[in-house]
Amino acid sequence: MGGGFRISAGVMKNGNEFDLVGTPTGAQTVEINGNTYSATDVGSLKASIGFDGIAPYLGIGWGRAPQSGKGWGFDMDLGVLFQDDPNVSLTVACGATLSSAACATFEADAAAEEVSLKADSEEIDVFPVLSIGLSYSF
Repeated sequence: MGGGFRISAGVMKNGNEFDLVGTPTGAQTVEINGNTYSATDVGSLKASIGFDGIAPYLGIGWGRAPQSGKGWGFDMDLGVLFQDDPNVSLTVACGATLSSAACATFEADAAAEEVSLKADSEEIDVFPVLSIGLSYSF
């Protein structure tokens, strides 16, 4: 492979984040914490999962610098990022048709679902990374 094979280890800034926003309409229903709510019961749902800080990285790769210091170069790396537990939030807004008591139940169900989402997302401890680079030297 031309002597460009390498094994990489280090740290990366982990800014991975997943945001979801939903507003049910029509005859759609939403199940939260095992309870079903109609579209008119739900104003909106927002879920966010984010990872902070520095994460260890391990990868293997290959690279080829331009010949004679001029021309095209290519490199690639395939590895994994070892992530900490994520920050998780689930925010809901009650629909206009919900009473105060039903809204409180809906919000409590959302809080319980947030705990479940956090537990499920803690299993995402490795994140695949593929890096491909193309360069040109004058």
